[in-house]
Amino acid sequence: MSNGEEIPLLLDELGLPQVLPNAHVLALSRNSGKSPSSQEQRLRGIDRGLAFFAKEGIDLITRVASGDFLSLDELNDLSVACRARADGKGQIGGATAGFYWDAVQDYITWHADAVIGRAHGANKEMLVRQRDEFRKRSKAARPNSSAGPTYPDRLGLKPQLRELLLEVTKPGSKHNPFHPKVQIRNRALILVGLELGLRGGEELCLRVSDYDPKQCPPTLVVVPRAPDPNDKRKKKPRVKTLGRLLEPPEYVCAAIEAWRKERRDMSKYPNARRHGYMFVEWTGDELAERSLRSIYERLGEAIEVLGGISSHIVRHSAADLDTELADAEGWPEDEWRRHMTYKFGWAAESVQPFEYAKGATSRKVNARLRAQQRRDLGLE
Repeated sequence: MSNGEEIPLLLDELGLPQVLPNAHVLALSRNSGKSPSSQEQRLRGIDRGLAFFAKEGIDLITRVASGDFLSLDELNDLSVACRARADGKGQIGGATAGFYWDAVQDYITWHADAVIGRAHGANKEMLVRQRDEFRKRSKAARPNSSAGPTYPDRLGLKPQLRELLLEVTKPGSKHNPFHPKVQIRNRALILVGLELGLRGGEELCLRVSDYDPKQCPPTLVVVPRAPDPNDKRKKKPRVKTLGRLLEPPEYVCAAIEAWRKERRDMSKYPNARRHGYMFVEWTGDELAERSLRSIYERLGEAIEVLGGISSHIVRHSAADLDTELADAEGWPEDEWRRHMTYKFGWAAESVQPFEYAKGATSRKVNARLRAQQRRDLGLE
């Protein structure tokens, strides 16, 4: 849209929007503040359901209107369809399959509620009863975390590794693994991720004008924008979260301003004059996603204890930092949650603050366990 809001749509074979699935997701997700990414994932789940219905010859609307909801056998087959990889080779993770499943069930229930709302008397009672029984069957067939491959929780860097990351990425450090030409850029990129919690894609979307050093204190805005037709990147990044205005700490501002000064040197970055994106390649072209990945890969290769680091791990580390601060200052949980959802661009009711802060939470729990053990052993 012209205001930068992205609205994902599910299209049919002819490239036309599918009215009912899109209306359902807009009503359920967009109006409750869900991000475009969440809406897209919900549509992907519904698309799996629609493909299954077409394959099995199921007319969903007719079945729902007659009270003939999916049987347990049909639900079990649908569960298999939700777990299957798109290329047919193996299965996707149980959490994603479960999300797809929930999206399909919500879509079916949405149709059922619409029919029930127009029904009367005994027919309405029958439909309500059949819908409720369907929900019970649905819970029994839902994919779970043991369906398909499972993965450990993604955690942020431990405090000592965060300190190491800050130390080795200082421009001019003898331990800095990057070419001197990109050390200032990479320092700014990493600090924006670690201190402000931006997603990698959001960093790639930043414009020079999004940082305002004239404000007191300086500000950085994260803005969902309409796709840029002049963006030369093959895979165009996007802001998947809600917009927000942030005030970077002084040392982050210093890193951003150092990079902005460096970027203005067109003898070094000649192609940067063509666009307004903040972070650029060696040539001055817009920094690509693969280049951002290579920055962290280089870090992990050069410094063994940082192996596996990525922009997403750094974002988790940012959540840990805020959670540790909240614990140290005794913030109430609702205050911590408001802070996290705003800073990271999540919807107010999102559970992501708890997911992203698992590293800090784990360390806090284990510290208490160690203290309890010391007390039990009479060491305190």
